[in-house]
Amino acid sequence: MDVRAELTYIRGQQIGVGHGMNSEVFLATDPQLAGTIVVKEIPKASLCINPADYYREAQAMFASSHDHVVRIHYACETSDRICLAMPYYARGSLADRLASGPLRLSEVIRIGDGILTGLARIHVAGFLHLDLKPTNVLFSDADVPMVADLGQACAIGSHGVTIAGPMYCFGMPPEYFLHSRAVSVESDVYQTGLTLYRMANGDEAFDAQKPSGPWPMIADAITQGRFPDRDAFLPHVPRAARTVIKKALSVDPCDRYHSATELAAALGKVSVDTDWDTYLAPTGDIRWRARPPNRTEIVVDLRGHGSHHAVESFTVSAGRMRARKKALWKSGLTRSQAMAHLQRVFPSLG
Repeated sequence: MDVRAELTYIRGQQIGVGHGMNSEVFLATDPQLAGTIVVKEIPKASLCINPADYYREAQAMFASSHDHVVRIHYACETSDRICLAMPYYARGSLADRLASGPLRLSEVIRIGDGILTGLARIHVAGFLHLDLKPTNVLFSDADVPMVADLGQACAIGSHGVTIAGPMYCFGMPPEYFLHSRAVSVESDVYQTGLTLYRMANGDEAFDAQKPSGPWPMIADAITQGRFPDRDAFLPHVPRAARTVIKKALSVDPCDRYHSATELAAALGKVSVDTDWDTYLAPTGDIRWRARPPNRTEIVVDLRGHGSHHAVESFTVSAGRMRARKKALWKSGLTRSQAMAHLQRVFPSLG
């Protein structure tokens, strides 16, 4: 027996402007639930698909229900729009956190593990996400990372490969260009590696690397492995973390981890001996701070003086900074020389 019911929500402020390819997202009040929700509205004209597939994203979200995947309250439609109602998460997105700079390595690992747990559930449900990026990672009220926005999701093909539609250009895996849009689980692994890279290094460095120019130049930079620069990590990021992220970003899918679970296992083996906070100044100066267990706080400074840079390290006790390991201090360095020197400094301070 068909039952037709009426759903009402009161549309409020638009959020996430510019983040969706073919949708708008609004805060809304649901009088039936007596609370605040988020509603994603997708114009039917923008979908260019069979009407029977209008609810594909909602079905993928429902099938992937998990603590690390954003839940869906309900899906409905108007004469010209598909409307997906979801919980409102006040803690915002990973992109919001990256606006303040790179994350601590412990947070990169924790958030990465949550993303991969959610992604594994999506894969088990038979879908590829294909739009993993910081704006599509939200945090619950308990600060649990959750994969969001399955608008680009595709069913996994019978041989593990499917043909993807349009994607976020700087997040496209190399095989999208090299194999006529044929994508697989390894494509989601690549996008997760890209997200880990952005967490470790910050979006400022990532955005500065984005290729400019016509579309073929962007595709060439991605397929040749020049974007992102696999060697351009901040110097405090340990070798073990770099190795995991670089493997996830391999140009050839055969060289990557072959499942979200496999990548999560490798990431979980990365130890955090010293957890550095990184502060990027508009001038280009960088300060790192850490408090190793049962030890005083450590500060490392990279400071520029015109074209020359200096590296200094300190301990902090009772609010006073004292020089530490002066043998590691150097000045009169180029920026690249300073970064190379810092890669020797951090292991000695851990």
